[in-house]
Amino acid sequence: MNKTIEMIAKICQEHRFEEKLLFVPSYATGHQIGEYLAKTGTSWINLRVTTAFGYAQELVALDLAAGGIRVIESHERLVIIEKLFRSNNSSGKKVRYFEDAEEIPGILRCLSNAIHELRMGGFDHRKVDQNAFIIREKGKELVGLLDSYEHFLNKNRLIDYPGVLNLAIDKLEKGKKVQKDKRTMVLSDFPVTQLEEEFIRLAGGKGLIVVDHTRPKGLSCPVRFFSFSVGKGNKRTKPRTDIDLLPWLFESEKAPKPLRDASVALLHALGESNEVREVFRRIFSDGTHLDDVEILVTATDPYISIIYETTTALMVPATFGSGIPVAYSRPGKALLLYLKWFADDFGANHLIRLFSGRYLDLDACQLQGEKPSPGKAAAIIRDAAIGWGRERYQNRLKALANTYRQKAEEARAEGEEEKAQRAEHSAARIEWISRFIEELMGTTPDSESDNAVTTQEICAGALDFLRKFCRIAGDLDAPAKSRLINVLDCLKHAPSLS
Repeated sequence: MNKTIEMIAKICQEHRFEEKLLFVPSYATGHQIGEYLAKTGTSWINLRVTTAFGYAQELVALDLAAGGIRVIESHERLVIIEKLFRSNNSSGKKVRYFEDAEEIPGILRCLSNAIHELRMGGFDHRKVDQNAFIIREKGKELVGLLDSYEHFLNKNRLIDYPGVLNLAIDKLEKGKKVQKDKRTMVLSDFPVTQLEEEFIRLAGGKGLIVVDHTRPKGLSCPVRFFSFSVGKGNKRTKPRTDIDLLPWLFESEKAPKPLRDASVALLHALGESNEVREVFRRIFSDGTHLDDVEILVTATDPYISIIYETTTALMVPATFGSGIPVAYSRPGKALLLYLKWFADDFGANHLIRLFSGRYLDLDACQLQGEKPSPGKAAAIIRDAAIGWGRERYQNRLKALANTYRQKAEEARAEGEEEKAQRAEHSAARIEWISRFIEELMGTTPDSESDNAVTTQEICAGALDFLRKFCRIAGDLDAPAKSRLINVLDCLKHAPSLS
């Protein structure tokens, strides 16, 4: 049993009938802790795991509802920052340092993250010192954007993650007492921002328990971690397995002698894919129960994608702490191709992939006539030599259909009725595809007008596409489609600057 689980288990046993609150970095981490406690036979009755944001929301939920204030998500923050930046750039507040920054890939996301980090650090536009920036113009414009963002949230009765924490902190400071019979704990091995630390310390009061973790020897504790006071909880114990020697990884010369009990093994492989394959070979050869297996990776990319593809191919049940990227689902892949199709001036190669990948529901429009298979539909578009351009689809498909009709007439004139019928069937399928594509194009914004296409218009089209044309074929597809619809709907209805 590691130090973290051992300490939580001890508190659960000593205070079984008291309410216990444990702050964790994510609910997935809390779920893992609960599973470990159950495996050790520890009763964790009355233990509630939560995050700083989750608990803050609980405290201020009634206040937000009474004031008609809505909590925004990170993707909404990005859209708001984009609107404010463009508004400042096109108004009298002509920016200089960030001029033409929209042309730099990812710059708006960087600005959005910078605004979020400043607010999580407890800063508002009044607290940021413009003189602290090496380039004052940069500080001035960033503070101006932060001011506009705060004003926008207040005006539209919106609140973000830092705003919820600030509201909860104010509520705790103004009189909400911490229950004396409640034990509040926080893990010591995850970084917290200034607002999160302040909130957790207020929620826990003087009795806040910092659950220590096994610390690597020779490394100082990160500043953003909760500090653990040295005491009996930190006393050294004699290593019982080679796993217990891992804290000496950065001070190997001071480590005790290895026990060579095969609890730790090293391997090397050529490339990440071979690494993952070897891990699964060892899991299967050892006969380890999958419930007892946990794979930790140094980076999300590319390991998560490789592990997901491997478990899917081997039909091995697996859960992912960080979640499965929506791009692995059928709706996610379909939406990406749909957006690329629109962005590349309706390039036919993207539409061919939509059909050949069986991402589209061909029964969506209930069209009459001879419906082709997805593969045949892709072949028809390829044969039509469309290239790109909205207006070329109907013209090229009509020309292809006429070609088959002409072949039918020629075959019939030569007495080859069967060949003529095949050509007529091909023409009918082309006409069906033409009508289907016309319906599909109806979901896209009008890019021919002089006005720039807005984010709301793109989101509205993407919503229509997902709801009407996206095919569901697996367990992952339905929740992925639902999540995408929720996100796009939020972006579609994001408040305007007017």
